[in-house]
Amino acid sequence: MKQIIPIQPLSQSISSEHFSLRLSPTAYELKMTLKMSTPIFHTCDLPATYTILQKILPSIFTSQCFNDNKYAFTQEVKNTEIGHLFEHILLEYLCIERMNMGYEEAVFNGVTNWNWIEDPKGTFHIIIDAGWDEKELILTALEKSIQLLHLILETKNISSSIYN
Repeated sequence: MKQIIPIQPLSQSISSEHFSLRLSPTAYELKMTLKMSTPIFHTCDLPATYTILQKILPSIFTSQCFNDNKYAFTQEVKNTEIGHLFEHILLEYLCIERMNMGYEEAVFNGVTNWNWIEDPKGTFHIIIDAGWDEKELILTALEKSIQLLHLILETKNISSSIYN
């Protein structure tokens, strides 16, 4: 896995070989545009996703997920859009980081939208209800989320059985 350059506090975007992520923070929410640089847009093309999440971020499977099929995230993660996966990873890391700060509970919400008629295929618009006044929390969670998404994207051709 290639070294990922940490997000700098004043940086508003990051680019990698897999995607670009533009941040548009406000006082009340973090808006992001994720643009895939690879032709992989769904987790069904990344069979190791579930197993990697089980090993690295197992608490993600207890998160609530609202989707058209009313699937729990444990089911939805097997065939969902990469932007939606990134949203859930970031939400989970935000909760973990807040708990690490000594809070007894942490809840963050998000939504991912895409319209590949108006935008290029692989473009996702993600909104998280974390305001930029919590910039350090957000940046820490973002860095971990980006690293995990890179790991998932880079293991697309590796059988998930190696992670068991």
